[in-house]
Amino acid sequence: MGNDTIKTKYQSYDEGLNERKKDALKKANKKNEVINKQKILYNENKILEIIMINTPLGGLSVTGLSDIMRLDRRIIGRYTKKLLRKKLIVLDKNNTRYIATDEIFTQWEHEKIKTQFFGLAFLDTFIHRNMILNNKNKFITNNYQESVSILDFTDGKIFEPNFSDKDHLEETLFEFSNRIGSFITYLIIYYMNPSYFDGKKQIPPSAIELMISKIIELGTKIIFDYSSRSSIYYRFMELIIKNYGNQVFDRKKVLVTKIKDRKGNDGVRNRYLLFDEVFYKKILTAFLKLYPSMTYEFEKIVDRRLFFTDVLKNRKPEVTARLQDHLLHKELRNKQKLCDHSFEDIVGSRNGKLLTKSQTVGFSKQEYDEIKASPFRIKTKRCRKCGLLKSNSKINDSKKPKKIKDI
Repeated sequence: MGNDTIKTKYQSYDEGLNERKKDALKKANKKNEVINKQKILYNENKILEIIMINTPLGGLSVTGLSDIMRLDRRIIGRYTKKLLRKKLIVLDKNNTRYIATDEIFTQWEHEKIKTQFFGLAFLDTFIHRNMILNNKNKFITNNYQESVSILDFTDGKIFEPNFSDKDHLEETLFEFSNRIGSFITYLIIYYMNPSYFDGKKQIPPSAIELMISKIIELGTKIIFDYSSRSSIYYRFMELIIKNYGNQVFDRKKVLVTKIKDRKGNDGVRNRYLLFDEVFYKKILTAFLKLYPSMTYEFEKIVDRRLFFTDVLKNRKPEVTARLQDHLLHKELRNKQKLCDHSFEDIVGSRNGKLLTKSQTVGFSKQEYDEIKASPFRIKTKRCRKCGLLKSNSKINDSKKPKKIKDI
């Protein structure tokens, strides 16, 4: 009778262990499904984007897509078949290259060009002194001599400007930073307008997401393009020079570079690029007054702290921590490439850490069985020397002799 009772207890324990194994496997499978779906969607959107960009050049072949995406031609073929079914792409007259359909490509090209003009026109607004801070109701007269009333923000009681005559630098920064923020915010809202797709067939979400995200990216890229003399960077320098003169810049650290202008005359490249130490601290102090919470968050991230040094002295800057992780990962990868591997079975995981059989020495039977229920142990090995993880199938395949093709 006692033996039967013991047997029943072991049976119930085994059944519970099997159930836990099944649950763990289900969770792992669901996680893998989500990751695979995200990967498939990313590749599909990327291929569509590449085809749209290359459409004016005559399209792109499967081989060309394979080279750019670094994927096998057969895998590229699966994605292009999907896009063909969705009528987002078509084959050219010779049936060799893929091009974007008129419906998607025309919309893409039209909005892309319009966004370029939108960004360039926005940069011209920096010649106006006050666009964000309208302390009084005023009228703006445009080129057509039409007067438009601009209501004061305080009428709507959204916020009340509180800048005195002494806060000129703070007011300049507030005006500048809010113009950039308002442009990006407006751009996002503007292109989420459903009327763009009125009268058209239903378009897949992936195509809409791709078009909106790329157009917004293009708009912000135009205003931040340092190579353009009308970019935000140069507008900011002009604003500082206009209000505070060029003496706030440190020209000693900028090399004198001779250039020729459009007329062929000799000149020197602009050297007003870096603030001097005094003005740098002054302008950061002004930024702190405007955005104290954001300054604190930024100083948590960056490795050059000025205001919250005492509060954050024991906290490692996030950029430094991430850089260290990146360098350690890079060093480990280089070590793994040179390692003469000696693989050992993974038997499970504990507290998120993968464990091999040698690491479970001294565990009780119950602890060992619980670890074995983890899905991570399935077909997985780890190198004792460098920690490289590989599936058993990959290791076994590498040991198989390669077949010699018949000539």
